[in-house]
Amino acid sequence: GARMAGGVELSAGADADHLTALRIVSNADSLVSGALTAAAHTRLTLVGKGLTFSGNAALGASALAFDPGSSLTARAVSFDDGATVSARLIGWDQHPVRLITTTGGVTGAWRAGDVSLDGVAASEHGYINTDGRNMQYSLRWDGLDSAASGTFQVADGKTFEVTGALSNNTAQVNPDWDGGA
Repeated sequence: GARMAGGVELSAGADADHLTALRIVSNADSLVSGALTAAAHTRLTLVGKGLTFSGNAALGASALAFDPGSSLTARAVSFDDGATVSARLIGWDQHPVRLITTTGGVTGAWRAGDVSLDGVAASEHGYINTDGRNMQYSLRWDGLDSAASGTFQVADGKTFEVTGALSNNTAQVNPDWDGGA
């Protein structure tokens, strides 16, 4: 894979209507020796393969977007209030897709942004979730947090097909669900 030294720093945009944007395209899994810093009013889009920072990633009130196949690894990832995480997935097979991997944790007040599956807005059966150390997109069944659920609610006139076997979820922390069927 590719290697780069020095880290990445994305300066603040003027305001929410005038963002500073950076699109990082990794054609191979890449290592950056350093940290990632994205200030407020920024949009960082990761494209291609995995991008690993040897240091921490600090994301202000910014937008972090994952294109198909991309992921972020850092020692720790922190978000400021107002930060959003979005993902665009193609050919999702309903297995969890790791977006962020850390050894030191995912912290801060982030919220889920748009998620599209094959160009269409994702259903409520999947979501972006974290266990405080890693972040993924998954079915609610495979969630890592307290919003994980063993119930699939399907609206009248709609259908939803689970395409794979569901195994017990021992990672979730929902006190109202035992992780099984």
